[in-house]
Amino acid sequence: MSHIVQDQEAKIVDLKCLARACRTLGCVLDMDAKTQVYYGGSTNKVDGVIRHATKDKAYQVGLVKNGNSKSFSLAYDDFCGGNGMSEAVGMKCVSLKKEYVKEVLKKSLKEAGHTGVKIRERLLANGCVEITATT
Repeated sequence: MSHIVQDQEAKIVDLKCLARACRTLGCVLDMDAKTQVYYGGSTNKVDGVIRHATKDKAYQVGLVKNGNSKSFSLAYDDFCGGNGMSEAVGMKCVSLKKEYVKEVLKKSLKEAGHTGVKIRERLLANGCVEITATT
């Protein structure tokens, strides 16, 4: 059975950074869409969606506004690999969250006046990803 999981840990606050992360992964952010489509054509009311750029049948990732805050949570369905979406955003949207963090880091460095910074990532033994910025 398929169902939507709302990730309360991921707090998306910068939609421009999210849009860049989506493009990197072959997806498109659509904040005009208010209905998320997932398993079997089921739908969920959301505040925006991420859809796969080339796989129309891939389950969409929803963005759900967190109460009165300016942040969004991710809502996704990983059943059967999200019908192709998990290949792009990762299971539990791990790849999407990682790319989002990298985009926020790049933006923060640029705003602080750092130029020519290279972003590197390294997979740690515990499964976490270490992201470093060097000049």
